[in-house]
Amino acid sequence: MITPIIFLWAYLLGVASTLPLGPSGMCIVSAFALKGSRKGHTALLGLLSAELLYMGLALVLRWIGVLALSHSVEVFFTLIFSLFLIIFGLTTFKNSKKEDIEFPSKFLNVFAISAMNPTILIFYLGLIITIEKSFGPNLSSGLLIGLGSVFLMGAMSTLIGLGEIARRKGDFIKNNMVKIKVVLGPLFIILGIGSAIYSL
Repeated sequence: MITPIIFLWAYLLGVASTLPLGPSGMCIVSAFALKGSRKGHTALLGLLSAELLYMGLALVLRWIGVLALSHSVEVFFTLIFSLFLIIFGLTTFKNSKKEDIEFPSKFLNVFAISAMNPTILIFYLGLIITIEKSFGPNLSSGLLIGLGSVFLMGAMSTLIGLGEIARRKGDFIKNNMVKIKVVLGPLFIILGIGSAIYSL
C-alpha cells in the first residue's frame, strides 16, 4: 500500500543525495555566491535538465523490461565518470592560485558536467528497483514519475537553500576561493580514484 510516507522518504532522499556537493553542486553554489540568484538558478536548470534526462531514460528502460545495466557497462561508465572527477579535481587545484577563475556556471556547462555522471542513471534504476521490491512490480509510471519529481524537489530545494546561504556569504567565498579550491581539488581527485577502484 502506498502511503504519504513514501513521498516524504523520496523528498528526504533527494536532500541527502545532494550532500556532500559534487562538481555540479559546487558549480551551482558558486554561481549563487559569486554571480547572484539569477545565474545560480540558470546553473541549477542545467543540473535539473540532466536529472530529468536520466530519470526519463530509467523509466524507458523499465518500460522495455531492462531494470539494470550489465556489470561491464556499469563499470565502463563509472570509470569514465571517475576520470572526469580526477580531471575536474586536477583543473580545480591547478587554478587554485588564480582567484579570478571560477567554477563553470553556464547552463550548458553545468548540464554537460551533470550528464557526464552516468551514476545518476544507475541511481534512478536502483531507486525504481527498490520501490518495486517494496510495493510490487505493478506500480504505475505516473506514481514513479511523482516519486521522482518529489525526489528532485528535495535535491533542488537543498541546492537553492545552500546557494542562497552562499550568496549572502559571497564576500567570504570570494575572499577564500583559493583555499576552497586547494581543498576541493584533491578531494575530487580522491573521489575519482576511489570510485574507479570501487567499480573494479
